[in-house]
Amino acid sequence: MLNTVQNFDTIFDNINDAVFVHDLDGKILEVNASACSLLGYTREELLDLRPQDIVAPEYREGIPERFEHIQKSGSFLFEVVLRRKDGAGIPVEISSKPITINNISCIISTIRDISARKKAEKELRQTSALLQNITDNMFDLVSLTDLEGNFTFVGKSHRILGYELEYLIGKNVLEFVHPEDLPRIKTQFEDFLGAAEAFRKVEYRYRCTDGSYIWLETLGRKLFDDNGKTRELIFSSRDISENKAYIENLRESEERYRYIFNNSAVSLWEEDISAVRKAIEDLKEQGVQDFENYLEQNPEEVANLVKEIRVLEVNDAALQLHGAETREQLRGSLGKTFAYSETSLNLLKQGLVAIAQNHRKVSGETQIQTLNGTVRDIMLHMYLPLEQSRKKTALISEYDITSLKQAIQEKQELMNELNHRVKNNLLMVSSLIHLKDDALGPNIDLSDIDRQITAIRLVHEKLYKTDAITQISMPGYIEEILDAVFSFYQGKVNLDTNIDEVAFHAKKAVPTGLIINEIATNALKHGFSPDKGARFSASLEEDKDNSVCILTLSNTGHPFPADIDIHRPQTLGLQLTLSLVEQLGGSIELKTEPETTFTISIPDYAIA
Repeated sequence: MLNTVQNFDTIFDNINDAVFVHDLDGKILEVNASACSLLGYTREELLDLRPQDIVAPEYREGIPERFEHIQKSGSFLFEVVLRRKDGAGIPVEISSKPITINNISCIISTIRDISARKKAEKELRQTSALLQNITDNMFDLVSLTDLEGNFTFVGKSHRILGYELEYLIGKNVLEFVHPEDLPRIKTQFEDFLGAAEAFRKVEYRYRCTDGSYIWLETLGRKLFDDNGKTRELIFSSRDISENKAYIENLRESEERYRYIFNNSAVSLWEEDISAVRKAIEDLKEQGVQDFENYLEQNPEEVANLVKEIRVLEVNDAALQLHGAETREQLRGSLGKTFAYSETSLNLLKQGLVAIAQNHRKVSGETQIQTLNGTVRDIMLHMYLPLEQSRKKTALISEYDITSLKQAIQEKQELMNELNHRVKNNLLMVSSLIHLKDDALGPNIDLSDIDRQITAIRLVHEKLYKTDAITQISMPGYIEEILDAVFSFYQGKVNLDTNIDEVAFHAKKAVPTGLIINEIATNALKHGFSPDKGARFSASLEEDKDNSVCILTLSNTGHPFPADIDIHRPQTLGLQLTLSLVEQLGGSIELKTEPETTFTISIPDYAIA
């Protein structure tokens, strides 16, 4: 009997779970060693305690009900938190049942520490909550289906389709596929189930509740059981409607670009300049900084760099301009089709310098030689990508100006011939005036008319001698008019001129010349005094900001009558002068002191 008791005590103290024996009033009658270890009390200390002393406060209120339940049902499994002696809480699972010991009704409770399990459950809940939160807040539509394609789970993201989640459960995924896409997607689904691959991606249109469709990109994956067999499918779908629209717009834009590019009347070239830019960067690393000077000193380098330009595409107008039958004849290295001339090399050099200096555009006239040897005059524009741009291609446009150049040349030759003939006719008229003047004798003076004709003749003479068919350089023109006027003065006239380098349109130069002629002739006839030195001053100052020129004419000698109103002149010469100023759209002012000075404002002098 003693051995039996000892064996029982040994077994009792070596049970891993804590064991409590207490009477129906809750008094603890016995505990094992695991109970002492679990709660940090000695056996004697625990025997002096009651259940409410070791249960966490939030669980104490239910102790009487638990005791009553144990006695009525014969057993009870529940969870509470116990308090250790040091105050730490321990989650436990308690299995209690009534027993009778020596005719005394007792309750035996087996207490198991479930801290690890509670921690695992908490972590699992947190993980599940996190996964659910992620699934519910994903932009992608996550779902699970069985092997028939019926929804078994759908994430909240499916609400963008307008459906309630409960409605989708049990529905087949293929029910919502666009009819035009359905045969393809059904075939893909069936093929995927039988294939060895673990995932597959497809694109298709999916129906929303309002009947509209959105484009989805779906990645389907197989989920396997322990035997390696597919047990269900998980799908992650993404709305790619915007991408599809963007791609479609891009395709349409590409088609429009190609249509405009190929049907443009202007010759267009698309050229890859990345190799040229790399070569220029290599030269920079070698110490070249002034590329304009470098290419000037090494002209052969221009041709070498041009060979690095790759022609990617040309349009129909380029084929026609260069006499090519196919695009392949012009594609490739620019060096194989480009005919070098002095003008073309200079323009190419400007383009290379622009690339080196990261400039955007270069334009100029040049000549090309077509594949059949014909030389054409063209206006060329280079549109270059900036260095920081991801684009590597330049756009080159060529406009054939051969006919225009020929027409301009013919027009210039015609205008020169016309000016030459007008000048000769004016010389003839001037000679006739001289003869008539001599025949009429000293009583009639026709010199004013002769000098006016001279002013007009000088314009045509200058137009004939220069390449500019409409512009007159004013310094030489004004000085020649004054020389012609004062050549008739018997004494010496000191000319004081200060004329800016400015060009007038011929239509503005003629009235300006007549004004100068009238005022200089008036000084010659009425201003200069024989007993005083004759001096005539003329200045022309350009105000570019306001597009106006200020003509100032003054002379020494007899003062101008103070009672003359320049804006209401009585004499024929001043009337002519005022009329010419009005014709120019300008203004005139007269000062009589300290010497006669005319100030004339001439706006828009370079415009017809």
